[in-house]
Amino acid sequence: MTTQTIPSITSALITLLQSAMNDAGCPEMQVQASPLGPGEKGIDFILTSIQENRSIRNYAAIGKESTAPGAKPMQLNLYYQLSAQWIIDGKQDVLEEQKSMGIAMNAFYENPILILSKDGSDSVADNHNSIRVTQMNLSLAESAAIWLASQRPMRPSVYYEVAGVSL
Repeated sequence: MTTQTIPSITSALITLLQSAMNDAGCPEMQVQASPLGPGEKGIDFILTSIQENRSIRNYAAIGKESTAPGAKPMQLNLYYQLSAQWIIDGKQDVLEEQKSMGIAMNAFYENPILILSKDGSDSVADNHNSIRVTQMNLSLAESAAIWLASQRPMRPSVYYEVAGVSL
């Protein structure tokens, strides 16, 4: 298994989302990793949290010789918030926001496992790391806490866990 950087994983996920927007005839909906400003339209795909995956730690396999703890890559889970904003001339188009959210959600539904090559090539033999994208169910209180921390008006959002990340 190869290691990836957090920005390369975020970039690969954004590329997938942008490709889905373009294929659906919505190239004007730009996907970005930073919050949209007032009056902008697009998809926010923001990394909200990073946690160590405790089920895959630096433990030696049973029956194998023990290796030093630093010999294996650190396993992480990344947590993202996805939301859409469509505001033109101060007017919000809620239906376009919902359409964009549906396209983005479907992109992850149809591609739950992504194979990322370590060098950007199309070859995946011995040159890849697979990640799993899973939709999370957050309570309204948990979602509101994330929006409150961002100090932005709350909008419908979907939350994803990306697992299998090796650093």
